Amino acid sequence: MVLGPVVVDLELGGAAEWGLNAAATGVGVIAGSASASRLRPGRPLLVSVLLFGIGNACFAVMLGLPAPVAVIAVVGCLSGAREGLIEVIWITVLQQRVTPTALARVSAYDTVGSFVFMPVGFALAGPAADAVGIRSVLFFAAVFALASGVLVA
Repeated sequence: MVLGPVVVDLELGGAAEWGLNAAATGVGVIAGSASASRLRPGRPLLVSVLLFGIGNACFAVMLGLPAPVAVIAVVGCLSGAREGLIEVIWITVLQQRVTPTALARVSAYDTVGSFVFMPVGFALAGPAADAVGIRSVLFFAAVFALASGVLVA
């Protein structure tokens, strides 16, 4: 989220190209969310963590190469679809498996856990890219996303 616009600005054209990716990602989120009602994975959390790791890794690699804008937009759309699908699966699983008396508390912990480290990552991305290079940070992010998804799975 921090280095993507920088890569696109420096190597692939600029704001219009990043806007295309953002729009493609949004279309993907809508498509993934809508398609989630038809999918019933047998192991929904396993599917979610694997999709999370794979999707984030693919997007970081496409930016790290960098791939052509059209390819990044397609991967952005797929990444958005993955995000929409995962969100619906996760919320459904929470409601099915957590008792109503604990649902608000569990949802609050989930939200805090999901977002508490994002600002730290945003703050570290720029200095890390300055220190070791944008591509190195993006490829590290890809490996980390994939490894963490597999580890959790």
